[in-house]
Amino acid sequence: MRSSKTLRKFLAVWCSEGLETLYDLTELEQEQEQWEKEATWRILKEEVLANKPTGPRLQTILLRARYNSHRQYEVYIFTTDCLDKKAVEGAFDSSPQFMADFIRKNGSKIYSDYVPRDRQKIQ
Repeated sequence: MRSSKTLRKFLAVWCSEGLETLYDLTELEQEQEQWEKEATWRILKEEVLANKPTGPRLQTILLRARYNSHRQYEVYIFTTDCLDKKAVEGAFDSSPQFMADFIRKNGSKIYSDYVPRDRQKIQ
Protein backbone atom coordinates (compact mmCIF):
# COMPACT_ATOMS: atom_id res chain seq x y z
CA MET A 1 0.00 0.00 0.00
CA ARG A 2 1.40 3.40 -0.99
CA SER A 3 1.58 6.17 1.55
CA SER A 4 -0.50 9.16 0.63
CA LYS A 5 1.28 12.47 0.47
CA THR A 6 -0.27 15.52 2.02
CA LEU A 7 -0.75 18.55 -0.16
CA ARG A 8 0.82 21.65 1.35
CA LYS A 9 -0.43 25.11 0.49
CA PHE A 10 1.93 28.10 0.32
CA LEU A 11 1.66 31.84 -0.17
CA ALA A 12 4.74 33.07 -2.03
CA VAL A 13 5.73 36.71 -2.44
CA TRP A 14 8.65 37.55 -4.73
CA CYS A 15 9.90 40.43 -6.81
CA SER A 16 12.70 41.22 -9.24
CA GLU A 17 15.15 40.85 -6.34
CA GLY A 18 14.04 37.31 -5.45
CA LEU A 19 11.82 35.52 -2.94
CA GLU A 20 10.71 37.93 -0.25
CA THR A 21 8.32 35.90 1.87
CA LEU A 22 6.99 32.36 1.94
CA TYR A 23 4.12 31.34 4.22
CA ASP A 24 3.20 27.71 4.85
CA LEU A 25 -0.58 28.11 4.86
CA THR A 26 -1.12 24.45 5.72
CA GLU A 27 0.83 24.88 8.96
CA LEU A 28 -1.01 28.11 9.77
CA GLU A 29 -4.38 26.41 9.20
CA GLN A 30 -3.39 23.58 11.54
CA GLU A 31 -2.33 26.08 14.23
CA GLN A 32 -5.66 27.88 13.84
CA GLU A 33 -7.64 24.65 14.19
CA GLN A 34 -5.68 23.68 17.31
CA TRP A 35 -6.25 27.12 18.83
CA GLU A 36 -10.00 26.88 18.18
CA LYS A 37 -10.19 23.49 19.92
CA GLU A 38 -8.27 24.77 22.93
CA ALA A 39 -10.28 28.01 23.00
CA THR A 40 -13.55 26.06 23.16
CA TRP A 41 -12.41 24.18 26.25
CA ARG A 42 -10.97 27.33 27.85
CA ILE A 43 -14.30 29.12 27.36
CA LEU A 44 -16.21 26.20 28.88
CA LYS A 45 -13.81 26.17 31.85
CA GLU A 46 -14.01 29.98 32.09
CA GLU A 47 -10.26 30.27 31.62
CA VAL A 48 -8.31 33.03 29.91
CA LEU A 49 -7.91 32.54 26.16
CA ALA A 50 -4.45 32.22 24.66
CA ASN A 51 -3.48 34.63 21.89
CA LYS A 52 -4.92 33.70 18.53
CA PRO A 53 -2.27 32.66 15.96
CA THR A 54 -1.73 35.19 13.21
CA GLY A 55 -1.09 34.59 9.56
CA PRO A 56 0.06 36.71 6.68
CA ARG A 57 -1.46 40.17 6.45
CA LEU A 58 -2.54 40.01 2.82
CA GLN A 59 -3.65 43.65 2.60
CA THR A 60 -0.23 44.80 3.79
CA ILE A 61 1.49 42.53 1.26
CA LEU A 62 -0.69 43.87 -1.56
CA LEU A 63 -0.12 47.50 -0.58
CA ARG A 64 3.62 46.91 -0.56
CA ALA A 65 3.41 45.32 -4.00
CA ARG A 66 1.25 48.07 -5.50
CA TYR A 67 3.41 50.93 -4.25
CA ASN A 68 6.68 49.31 -5.27
CA SER A 69 5.65 48.38 -8.80
CA HIS A 70 9.19 49.06 -10.07
CA ARG A 71 10.20 45.81 -8.31
CA GLN A 72 7.56 43.80 -10.22
CA TYR A 73 6.03 41.99 -7.23
CA GLU A 74 4.19 38.72 -7.64
CA VAL A 75 1.92 37.14 -5.03
CA TYR A 76 0.68 33.58 -5.61
CA ILE A 77 -0.89 30.71 -3.72
CA PHE A 78 0.19 27.25 -4.82
CA THR A 79 0.10 23.67 -3.57
CA THR A 80 2.65 20.91 -3.70
CA ASP A 81 2.79 17.36 -2.42
CA CYS A 82 6.54 16.94 -2.33
CA LEU A 83 8.08 19.99 -0.66
CA ASP A 84 8.16 21.55 2.78
CA LYS A 85 8.87 25.23 3.43
CA LYS A 86 12.66 24.79 3.60
CA ALA A 87 12.67 22.85 0.34
CA VAL A 88 10.64 25.54 -1.45
CA GLU A 89 12.97 28.25 -0.14
CA GLY A 90 15.95 26.17 -1.27
CA ALA A 91 14.42 25.72 -4.72
CA PHE A 92 13.95 29.49 -5.00
CA ASP A 93 17.60 29.97 -4.02
CA SER A 94 18.96 27.46 -6.51
CA SER A 95 16.53 27.96 -9.42
CA PRO A 96 14.54 31.18 -8.96
CA GLN A 97 13.41 31.45 -12.58
CA PHE A 98 12.23 27.84 -12.69
CA MET A 99 10.24 28.31 -9.45
CA ALA A 100 8.69 31.57 -10.64
CA ASP A 101 7.65 30.00 -13.96
CA PHE A 102 6.36 26.85 -12.22
CA ILE A 103 4.25 28.82 -9.77
CA ARG A 104 2.91 31.15 -12.47
CA LYS A 105 1.78 28.10 -14.44
CA ASN A 106 0.43 25.99 -11.56
CA GLY A 107 -0.55 28.47 -8.85
CA SER A 108 -3.33 30.98 -8.29
CA LYS A 109 -2.34 34.58 -8.92
CA ILE A 110 -3.27 37.05 -6.21
CA TYR A 111 -1.26 39.96 -7.64
CA SER A 112 1.39 40.42 -10.32
CA ASP A 113 3.28 43.27 -11.97
CA TYR A 114 5.18 40.76 -14.10
CA VAL A 115 5.30 41.44 -17.83
CA PRO A 116 6.81 38.73 -20.07
CA ARG A 117 9.83 39.90 -22.06
CA ASP A 118 8.03 39.41 -25.37
CA ARG A 119 5.35 41.91 -24.23
CA GLN A 120 7.68 44.55 -22.78
CA LYS A 121 7.92 47.87 -24.57
CA ILE A 122 11.31 48.61 -26.09
CA GLN A 123 12.42 52.12 -25.26
